[in-house]
Amino acid sequence: MKLYFSTPWRARARFVCATRMCQCTIALALLAPLLCVLGCETKYQDNWGKVHTGMSKQEVEALLGPPSSKYDAKEVDGEVIVAQDRWQYGDNLSTLATGALFPSQAHPRAWAISFGPSGRVSHIQAADLDK
Repeated sequence: MKLYFSTPWRARARFVCATRMCQCTIALALLAPLLCVLGCETKYQDNWGKVHTGMSKQEVEALLGPPSSKYDAKEVDGEVIVAQDRWQYGDNLSTLATGALFPSQAHPRAWAISFGPSGRVSHIQAADLDK
C-alpha cells in the first residue's frame, strides 16, 4: 500500500497549506458582513440629502432602502412612549441598545426620520458622528 505523503516535508507542506486556507476562509467570513454593511450605509448616506418633509414611507424606503430599526408610535396607560413612527438608519449595537431603553428619542449617532399621523415625513435628523 502506497501512502500519499511519502516524505515528512510533503505532509508538513500540505498541513501548512490547509491551515492558511482555513485562516483565509475565516478572514473572509468575518469581513463579508462588514463589507455588506458598508455598502448599505453608502446608499442612505449618499441619498440622505434627497429626503424632505412630506415624503411617504414608500418614497423614503425606495430612496434609502429598509431602515436598520423602526419605532412605532406608542402610548401606554395615557403616557406617550414614542410620539411618532420613526425609522432609523446606520444603527449599531450602542444605538440599538439605547433605543430599547429610551425609545422616545432617536440616538444622535443614527440617522432618523419621523413620520406624522398621515404617514408622511415630519422630521429629519442627520447623524452626529462626533457624539
